[in-house]
Parts: sequence; structure tokens; C-alpha cells
Amino acid sequence: MSQVPRNQPPDPELERLVSRFLDDSCSKEERARLEERLQDEPEAMEYCARAIRFDAALGEVLNPRELEWEETRRLVIDRESGPAWTLQRRLRLGRSYRRWRWPTYLALAGVVILATGGGLWWRHLRGEEFVLRNGDFEAMDLSQSRSPVSETIFYWQESFFTTRANLLDLNRATDGKFYARSGRNVVSLSQWGFLNQVILNRNGATLDAKPGLRLTVRGWYMSEVSAPDGLFTAVRFVASGYPDMVQYSAATSTHDVEAGGWHSFEMTLTLPQNLWIPQEETLHSIPDTPPSIDLAGKPLTLSIDCKMEGILYLDDLSIEVHEP
Repeated sequence: MSQVPRNQPPDPELERLVSRFLDDSCSKEERARLEERLQDEPEAMEYCARAIRFDAALGEVLNPRELEWEETRRLVIDRESGPAWTLQRRLRLGRSYRRWRWPTYLALAGVVILATGGGLWWRHLRGEEFVLRNGDFEAMDLSQSRSPVSETIFYWQESFFTTRANLLDLNRATDGKFYARSGRNVVSLSQWGFLNQVILNRNGATLDAKPGLRLTVRGWYMSEVSAPDGLFTAVRFVASGYPDMVQYSAATSTHDVEAGGWHSFEMTLTLPQNLWIPQEETLHSIPDTPPSIDLAGKPLTLSIDCKMEGILYLDDLSIEVHEP
């Protein structure tokens, strides 16, 4: 049995076997010979361990994030042949994810979901969620009024007012012919009638224009006649009210109207990347046409218009804001 003295170079055979082992290029015969020497020679085992540690340390220095080193030692004791050492090693290039299992994936997914949901809940608690005020039109109790019709619509018509928009106790106003989608009240719009509301969050802060901002407007409508593009929505910056009505449309959308009972609608308005917008045409002539302006940072107002002949009833309006 040959021995490898401490602090001295190994014999050429052992050095060659260990080197080929580290290169993962051992033949079956060479691997068997190396295992034999490691079993019989403690000094050979020590040299091999030093070589493995050095090789792993060198790999970590050269590319610490892309090298995985795995070493397994097994001692098998046979009653007849005695102890037998088996040394296994694996070198993996590139990041390894093999230790990740489904529990890890599920845990990470749970963290992401909780973080997202928690963020939305935190925004809700802080009042940063944008909502339509009196979107169901139930803020006024018309049952206490002699008339089922009112020209006052709480929280709406803040920028402009029109007599073509009314609040109705629908069942009373139609002598039982129609009912509200929910509650008792709806808004009726005749042709060119409109609703408008400055978009605020629960803290009263305005929704300011920014490139790529997206808004989803949802609600219900009812009409006795059909009309293509009869329902119109827009988000605008209102620069001045009556009589000039200077305003700038950041995004618009239309929706077909179907006759019959209550129909749900959903309309998406996306602000463009370029927010230099010209002034919107109005029914009133202005001597000096206002110039185009940059709407970035300007407060936005939601407008819902009736572009059809006949009466359009609206109920249960809501808005969802998607940051770019």
C-alpha cells in the first residue's frame, strides 16, 4: 500500500486520477482505481478532499453566482469485505433551482397575492381609491317629495348644468311601468343631456392626467329605442364653465344602445402618451380660440352623454382607475 506523505506532492497516478475526477472525465477503470486508493489510503483521501475544496473555492471566486458544487460521501460497512468508501460529486453550471419545490412556489405566489391585495386594501384604508360619488343616485330620497322628478343630482353636474338631465323615482315617474336597476332612483338623459363629475378619491384628491392612464366606466342603462353609439363617455379637463365652456378631452368612448330592459355596459378610456390636446369644440363660439395645452397633471372630470333621440336611463355607475 503506497502512502502520500503530508505536505508533499502526490504520486503521478493519484494526481492524474484526482484531476480527471475533478474534470468529470474518469473512465470506469480510473474511477474504480481512485475509489480503491481512497479506501485504502487515508492520505490519498485527504489529498482528494483538499483538491475538491480548492476546486470549489476557485469556482466560487471566478463565478460565484453560476456554480453549484455538490459532494456526497458514503461509507458502506460490509461484514465480510469491511468498510468501503464511495465519493460522489456533481458540478452544475448556471443557477440551480432544483431544491425549489411546489411548497416554495405556492409560498411565493401567496406572498405576491398578499402584497398586491394588501396594497389595494391599504389604498382603500387610506382613501386613495377613486370612486364615483352617488353612483347609484340614492343620495336623495325623492319619496319625501311631492314630485318624483328633481333637477338636483347630488355630487353631479359640478362643472356644467343641464335641464336635459333629471333625477327620477322611476317607479313613481312612470306609474309603475319601469323600475330602477337597484334602489328607487335613476338619472334620465334626453338627447344632448349629460352628467359630469370631477373624479376624486375618498380623501378628496383629484385624479390628475398622465400618459397611459386608463379608466373603466361601468353601469347600467335602459332605453325604449336602439341607437348606435348612443351612449358617450369622456374624461376632460374643464378649463372654464359657462358661458365659454372651455374644456379639453383626454379620452372618449362610445357604446351602442339596445332597446328593452336594463343592460350593463363597460367602457374603457385610455389617455394617450402625448397629452398636448387642442380645445374641444363647443356649441358656443369663442372670439379667441384657446391654444392647445399639456394636460399632464390637470384634474380630470368624467362626462356621460346621451347622443340619441329618446330617453336614456342610467343607474349604478362606477369607475375603476388603472395606473400606467
